[in-house]
Amino acid sequence: MTCPRQAEAIQLYGLATPARRLAISLSIYAGPLAHLVEQGTFNPFRDRELDNPRRPEPPLPGETQVQGGSRRQDPAGDVGRKVGQLPTGGYSSAPRSREVTMGLTDTPTPTRTLGVHFTSEAQFWTVVEDGKVLAGQPERVLIPNGLRYPADLEALRDETRRRMTQVGPTQVAILLAENSYRAGHASWVARIGGETIARLVAMDLGIRARLVTRRTVRSVLGLPTRGGLAGHADEVITDPSGAHWALGRDVAALVALTAERLG
Repeated sequence: MTCPRQAEAIQLYGLATPARRLAISLSIYAGPLAHLVEQGTFNPFRDRELDNPRRPEPPLPGETQVQGGSRRQDPAGDVGRKVGQLPTGGYSSAPRSREVTMGLTDTPTPTRTLGVHFTSEAQFWTVVEDGKVLAGQPERVLIPNGLRYPADLEALRDETRRRMTQVGPTQVAILLAENSYRAGHASWVARIGGETIARLVAMDLGIRARLVTRRTVRSVLGLPTRGGLAGHADEVITDPSGAHWALGRDVAALVALTAERLG
């Protein structure tokens, strides 16, 4: 049964423009539909949900699906699942921000720093990890012929890459020469050429390389401003290991410790 207002609207419907017809339709049905929605007997999305039921989301790693769609934590934790890996079963492989790895602890990755001290004849290496000098690591790389020939550059590059790959550092710290350092042209070519090759190799391997001044080493490690760095190495390093220690690896250890503390 229609009310007088609805009957009048129906009579005007046939004479109205499309826009006016829409307004008339709303005036006719808006009230009854609102009443049905309030009573809970009308749901405009119910038929769509019945025709296309929602697919349940897969359980997160470390959870199991139980009856009724709820989830519970799996005591086993599904520890082997990688971060961002979705369960199988036809679901999208797109990463979801809500996924986490259950049962895994956030253990920090050890920081392995390679300290390098150059002379015109060789580069001396010391590897430090968590404040300790590591034994059994490459200790010295010779600079062939003062890098006078292209073949010498290639040989040093290849050897540096091989040794640096063997160490696998997270960063490389190269100690710069003293401001008062004096040497002939040949010595400068060998030293600066070796530093440049080491930095390029580190960059190619995706390893951070940084240049560290001797003033920074003294400041970070709290060493006296007088005397050479080698004379203060035993004040910081109590566990020296390997050969060539007094030839330059002691200073390389100091620069590695400095870079490690700088982060």
